[in-house]
Amino acid sequence: MDVGDVVKEGQVMVSIDPIELQYAVETQRAAVRQVRAQLGIGPDDPPPSDPSKLALVQRAAADLFDAKQKFDRAQALFEAQLISPEDRDSASARYDNARASHDLAIQQVDQLVGQLQSSEAMRRLAEKKVADASIRAPFNGAVKERKVNRGEYLKVQSPVMVLVRMDQLRARLEVPEKWAGAVHTGATVDIHVGAYPNEAFQGKLTRINPAVNPESRTLEVEAMIPNPESKLKPGFFVQGSLPSDVEEKIVTIPQDAIKYVFGTYSVFVVNGGRLSERTIKPGVQNQTPEGVRVEVTEGLRAGERIAIAPAGTILYDGTPVHE
Repeated sequence: MDVGDVVKEGQVMVSIDPIELQYAVETQRAAVRQVRAQLGIGPDDPPPSDPSKLALVQRAAADLFDAKQKFDRAQALFEAQLISPEDRDSASARYDNARASHDLAIQQVDQLVGQLQSSEAMRRLAEKKVADASIRAPFNGAVKERKVNRGEYLKVQSPVMVLVRMDQLRARLEVPEKWAGAVHTGATVDIHVGAYPNEAFQGKLTRINPAVNPESRTLEVEAMIPNPESKLKPGFFVQGSLPSDVEEKIVTIPQDAIKYVFGTYSVFVVNGGRLSERTIKPGVQNQTPEGVRVEVTEGLRAGERIAIAPAGTILYDGTPVHE
């Protein structure tokens, strides 16, 4: 995989040598088999819930039963003065020892069950690492950046690829503060980009930031834009139009009427038969069937006439106008 390659969800992008990881899997599987053998259960049997059913405990229980029977007989013979105190004490000691062995067997089973659970968890972790040795694409997209080369040693959590999603993009737009109450999620958004000036891309408004940016006094919103033909590219500068119930009269002029010199925008206004250059403050641009029109927030009033220079000519302040 390299920059620009298109990948499908689940497709392998990078493979790590799995030999050492496979050795770890085999080691953990052997540990699980060993503990299961000590418990006397099969490879697919669940951990025992009743220790008394295991051979280890059953053998200890049988020894305990035999020792108790012998102690009871020795006690009866001692009370009948048929054996010596030493023989009764010997039978009692064997009974106590068998009881302790039985308790120890139950504890060993509990310990082995815990060891089995730990070994199986380690085995699953080792198997997951083997599966993770093949890094797959989490979604359909394209490779933006490749960060590794063949044969390179990777550390844990090292990034290998930067993948961008192309079938649907998120557009972040800024809405003026005064229109914050007029936008709502689910509204249709029209997006325009410089690469396709005569084409509009539609999407849905999905998120609205609850806070206004104190510096720009704008509200950030997000829209999801379908991109089935991959025309839109991540990082494009976009302009968006949102529907609103708020009616507001604005002044717009053709983009060709604006003059820009050293950070100053101006237009030529027809004033008494002559042109008068006037500084303006432009706002947002909108694509219309007649061309690009620019909002003027300061410097012009509705109804004023402006001049546009014909191709190959330059307008000056004071130029006479002939109608």
